[in-house]
Amino acid sequence: MALVDVSELAKGPRSELMWDGVDPIKLNLGSGNVRTRPGYTTLDADPRIGADIVARIPPIPLPDDCCSQVFTSHFLEHLTSEDVDKVMAEIWRILLPAGRVEIFVPY
Repeated sequence: MALVDVSELAKGPRSELMWDGVDPIKLNLGSGNVRTRPGYTTLDADPRIGADIVARIPPIPLPDDCCSQVFTSHFLEHLTSEDVDKVMAEIWRILLPAGRVEIFVPY
């Protein structure tokens, strides 16, 4: 899986951008060092993990409407409630219409 150059991905507002012919991204958000989902692009803040995208979120450094699926497991509970709200808004922003979100939290 190739690294994603996020500087090239950060483009226009939601109304101007639909994913431009490249296969939509399947994103594993807050992946840690676990790659349980083949074909998913991983995003984590820790550069030692070896994620495809290294970024502290929010915001998610991807363009609007670029993900067909977003998966996160045991990540959101580590954020403040304010940041959870922001991350949920970011997931909505990057998700394609009819996209799928899977969220797992321990409580």
